[in-house]
Amino acid sequence: MNDFPDLLVLPDLLLRHATDADPVSDAMREHDDLRVIEVRSSGKIAGAVARRHGRTRIEVWPSHQRRGRGTEAMAAWLEALLVRAEPLAVVDVDHPAARAFCREFGLQRDGHAWLHTPRTIERLRDLRLARLRRYRQRAHMVVLELGAPGDYGSVLGLPLYAECVPLRSIGADAYGRTQYLAAAAAAAWHAMQDAAAADDVTLQVVSAFRGFDRQLAIVQRKREAGQTLAKITAVSALPGYSEHHTGAALDLTTPGAAVLEADFADTDAYAWLTAHAAGHGFRESYSAGNVHGLAHEPWHWAHVPTLERAVILDQPAV
Repeated sequence: MNDFPDLLVLPDLLLRHATDADPVSDAMREHDDLRVIEVRSSGKIAGAVARRHGRTRIEVWPSHQRRGRGTEAMAAWLEALLVRAEPLAVVDVDHPAARAFCREFGLQRDGHAWLHTPRTIERLRDLRLARLRRYRQRAHMVVLELGAPGDYGSVLGLPLYAECVPLRSIGADAYGRTQYLAAAAAAAWHAMQDAAAADDVTLQVVSAFRGFDRQLAIVQRKREAGQTLAKITAVSALPGYSEHHTGAALDLTTPGAAVLEADFADTDAYAWLTAHAAGHGFRESYSAGNVHGLAHEPWHWAHVPTLERAVILDQPAV
């Protein structure tokens, strides 16, 4: 069984190892691989998760299950686990809010646990669709607020991309920062990096996952620096349309190369990528003369299977 993912971005959820200071029940502390689920924006804890006898077990912390970000966070976590087809149980918490949470998500009482049912999957699917509708509406409004046309994506042939849930750490980038990708993209990246190393080519990450809010901040910072929207959009996709949202995209470099510069196309690393990246499922997204009319980015590569799964319908908000 795969390890737990490290980070759940939607909605704002972090998984970390439990400490003695965390109020996790004694029953959960007897399980393997104990983590707590933390809402990053507030620092509050939504629950805990661990494994025992091949089943994933979750402890719901009732003080954060009142239809706030804690509930939303737990819903995202349940969805991520069920997508992986893992047997799932929520340990019984003797509190009305926790029991209401379990009933809301279609979990059924079985002894000292609540087990997921087909209703759980239906409920999570409905929540995912509602979240994607809100995301699509927000992307449309942000495009308009930035001064771009409402059909921005269609004009450039850029699909709307959902933010990835969940993400897995791929280790430190060239600057020592931890970077994240979707699980399949992460595995493909490590295999490609190892294959390049076997050919005496060093591939380093500059940037990987980048969410909607981070992309918006980048665009706004460029606007504040005096760049026109036309100049910005020639090199940066607007929020919602960046491949980095998907957990599939990587900006790469190699020792001695200027970072995020066209000269990367003259390196041995780029030559190796053009010859071998497709065999690992990666493609150069913005090649010279690309159909989107965007600047050539020889450093930007994306894992195609992961990218294609992240496309959502780009329809204007109604």
